[in-house]
Amino acid sequence: MNDNLSDPSPSEPASFIAYAKAHPGKISVGSSGIGTSLHLSGELFKSMAGIEMVHVPYRGSAPGLTDLMSGQIQAMFDNVTSSFALAQAGKIRALGVTSRERSAVLPQVPPIADTLPGYDTSSFYGVGVPHGTPQQVVDLLNREISAALDQPAIKQRIVDLGAIELHGDAKQFGAMLAAETESWRKIVEGSGVHKEG
Repeated sequence: MNDNLSDPSPSEPASFIAYAKAHPGKISVGSSGIGTSLHLSGELFKSMAGIEMVHVPYRGSAPGLTDLMSGQIQAMFDNVTSSFALAQAGKIRALGVTSRERSAVLPQVPPIADTLPGYDTSSFYGVGVPHGTPQQVVDLLNREISAALDQPAIKQRIVDLGAIELHGDAKQFGAMLAAETESWRKIVEGSGVHKEG
């Protein structure tokens, strides 16, 4: 959050929502692009909070964060992994995290769910292979990737990046993908967001 939003200056999700309600359509909120999980996180936030903000899509996080720091936009939904260093350095102000739990790298920043119960959006990375890949290959890859994730240096690097380590088997990952797809489908339908072009 940039300091050019003042009177009062939002310092947490609740005061930001109050400010947005008092200034409908006056806040420009950036994301890394139309239809990204970060854009949809913002749409869900707007819907649950009952506020109106102007979405400004960027081609990735870097140009949006640059505009946030310079005051061209007033807020941005971004991944902790790409923005926490700016928050720690005081170049942007982190108002809330979109996960249900606090971030290890920004423990002082409350979850948005503390203000909007039920709000929960997170990005994740996974490894996939083409459909029809032999099960023994899938199992081998899973064992090797899990072994790598269990190495102390890799565990620490993941924490340093502000991420959380998750690993399981292919069936568990498939179930997670199905649940995430359904969750995001509901958010897209509820927001009215549609593909442009």
